[in-house]
Amino acid sequence: MASAAQAFARTIEPMLFKAPRVHLVANLTGGSVREVCQLKQALSGQIASTVQWDRCMETLAERRVRCVLEVGPGQSLSRMWNARYPDVPARSVDDFQSGDAVVAWVSRMLD
Repeated sequence: MASAAQAFARTIEPMLFKAPRVHLVANLTGGSVREVCQLKQALSGQIASTVQWDRCMETLAERRVRCVLEVGPGQSLSRMWNARYPDVPARSVDDFQSGDAVVAWVSRMLD
């Protein structure tokens, strides 16, 4: 997978990325990503690296998030979150019947 990560890095290097307007948490390190160079490194690096979900959860908890939405197949990550931080709800997009239902849930959590 290292060669795939390197090829991906070469592919995205010339692409114009804008700095994120929100804090992103990189599963490569578990830390926040705020700069374009960090974002590109995180995107390519995650291809050949282990997800640092424990660190991601710690970062999210430190930022005092009000809810967590797992994007991608399955519900493993949201279940781990709910076991560790039961006072902050987490759901997977797989829990919902439609994109509108996802948006409605997140909106309710942020009200």
